[in-house]
Amino acid sequence: MSTDQVPEIFQHIRERLVANQMVTNKGEMINQITPWPGYEKTEVNGIRVFQYIDLRCQPTMTIVSPIITDESYEKVSKRPLWLVILLCWDGHTDQLSLAHLATQLHNEEVSQELRSVPPSLLSAAIRGLMAREN
Repeated sequence: MSTDQVPEIFQHIRERLVANQMVTNKGEMINQITPWPGYEKTEVNGIRVFQYIDLRCQPTMTIVSPIITDESYEKVSKRPLWLVILLCWDGHTDQLSLAHLATQLHNEEVSQELRSVPPSLLSAAIRGLMAREN
């Protein structure tokens, strides 16, 4: 999913994370970014994985969209990409919550796309991330 509204998206994300006491400042947020290969950690340099793990939630989960891959990044002519955001509050993380945040970010196209992703693909993406980290 490509966008040219990176500052606006980050502002919404930052406000939500601060409200949930998951980050306290912009620098802490940028430290959580995994940039595309060969790019610096900045808000505008193509975010492949945007990951937050709230240790207050049990179990903690990381949701990584299977839609965004190195190949799809190349196909959009290296425009900035965003996703992924971990949603975890009140001990609840699920696909509908992810779609709800997308709606809050004022991007109905993203929300519709997330609703169409089968849960099996989301779980496969989680397993893939865990395998790469181990």
